[in-house]
Amino acid sequence: MAKRERRGGRQAVENWHQRALELDLLLKDVRRGKRDQVYRSYAERLGVSVAVPRRMIQALRFVDYVRDRVGFGVLAEQIAQQPLMSLVVLDSWSQYAPDHALSAARRLVAGEINLPMLKALERADRATGETVLAATDGTWQSLAANRAIAQVQALHKGAHCIWAARGWRPDGIQFTTLTLPNLLGTLPALPGVQLAFDVGTVGPLLVAILTDRVTRPRSPAALLQPLLTLLGYTRLGCSALLLLREPDDATTVEDLLSALGHPDGLVARRFAFD
Repeated sequence: MAKRERRGGRQAVENWHQRALELDLLLKDVRRGKRDQVYRSYAERLGVSVAVPRRMIQALRFVDYVRDRVGFGVLAEQIAQQPLMSLVVLDSWSQYAPDHALSAARRLVAGEINLPMLKALERADRATGETVLAATDGTWQSLAANRAIAQVQALHKGAHCIWAARGWRPDGIQFTTLTLPNLLGTLPALPGVQLAFDVGTVGPLLVAILTDRVTRPRSPAALLQPLLTLLGYTRLGCSALLLLREPDDATTVEDLLSALGHPDGLVARRFAFD
């Protein structure tokens, strides 16, 4: 039987996970334009609004993500037993801060937090400015640029950021075009590079940042291209740093650098973003 939560008119479904699996099978062979009728019929069957079956599928996708993409089978089984609306919150949270959502999921199944606390944590995270809706958004890029600046300054004492690509300029700092060794004139943009630093060497340190709002794996071919681009800059007299958010990407890049003979002036490091 379906039951309704009093607060805010929200509706919940007992044993939602099993019902969501059943609904998912009904949707499997239905064309997109016909799915609305399946949702409506299933909602009538449960005695709830049509929004509830949609939330069930949304929650099911998060369970699938935790089990299949993240590889946390036990956690996936545990969160499948949590209230439907908790999974809806976690799924929305994972769209912009998946690591934070997974951490909250662990706390939820451990009984450290409940649904109201989960909602409050998600709202607070969304309000920090560290979470934006698109990876190309200037706010996201500004945040990533500031994190990268802090990391470079930790690696190179006295490092000074002298240039930033459009969209990656941290708030409150102004940059001009950049002069590179062995190149005539100045450049307003550098393909594949987001930041440049004066670190006391002859040429600037060029920084490429590979990070996205939502974590996603990259193929070795996709990672090789920025490495080759940065390698070209090192041959002009610059040094180069590739910052990577994902551990798997960092492992792949280390293998690629080894295959390239660890060229001088080119370094890859894990991006301390989270």
